[in-house]
Amino acid sequence: IISMVSGEPFAKECEGLPCDCQFWHHWAQVDALRFALKSSCIFLPRAFRVKAALLGCRDLWRRRQRISGPVQGVDVSAINELHPDVPVPQRFPCSLWQVEHAILSEAVTLCSIDMEMPFPDSQEFPKTTLRSQSTAVDGIVTWTEVC
Repeated sequence: IISMVSGEPFAKECEGLPCDCQFWHHWAQVDALRFALKSSCIFLPRAFRVKAALLGCRDLWRRRQRISGPVQGVDVSAINELHPDVPVPQRFPCSLWQVEHAILSEAVTLCSIDMEMPFPDSQEFPKTTLRSQSTAVDGIVTWTEVC
């Protein structure tokens, strides 16, 4: 019988997906072991929250553009092979520290998850509204907080 589950949530199959995917995957793995856990089992991390805010980042979409001409006289079009012509997913990871950006709204909590709870067959979360005075909203940024 397991008394403690401790670890940094990481799954190779979640690489390149939004940051909260690692935590959903970890929660599902913990739940699969629930039969072997003591009722007083300690979980580290114990919980996580997914947060969101409106984002101003003109360069965000430019990063997803194909390169169509020479850059400083050098043909770099071969880089496009690393960036296939597929529709941009609704959510994709982006290192915002690499581009100029601004948070245009208060952060809201989209969901709070307690690892002690069983993994549900389906999950519904309350609807949340993000508001901004700016008309130059380019996207929604999401991040995960460990509790």
